[in-house]
Amino acid sequence: MRILLKKFSHLLLIIFGEIHKMIKTKRDTIGYLSQRGHRGFYYPDETNPVILLKGADLERLHWVGSHLVATCAKAGDISLFSDKDERKVSVWIRKENLE
Repeated sequence: MRILLKKFSHLLLIIFGEIHKMIKTKRDTIGYLSQRGHRGFYYPDETNPVILLKGADLERLHWVGSHLVATCAKAGDISLFSDKDERKVSVWIRKENLE
């Protein structure tokens, strides 16, 4: 039983280990804020682009079903907000723009 639990916990780390992986933008990057869609789920709003500043620290979020990567950024790293704004904002960006 102990071995099974150990293997299971290791598997969970492999599956969910990237949820809190910190990443950076390679350059000023176009991103998209979220919009509420089908059944209350959030989706990227590609009609409302924002600019993430070069070197912005992002937390990769677990999300499936999009050609974009869901991330969490400090509002101050987004051109739309004040640079002193510490709130967290969900931003969707293209995978090739990540380090």
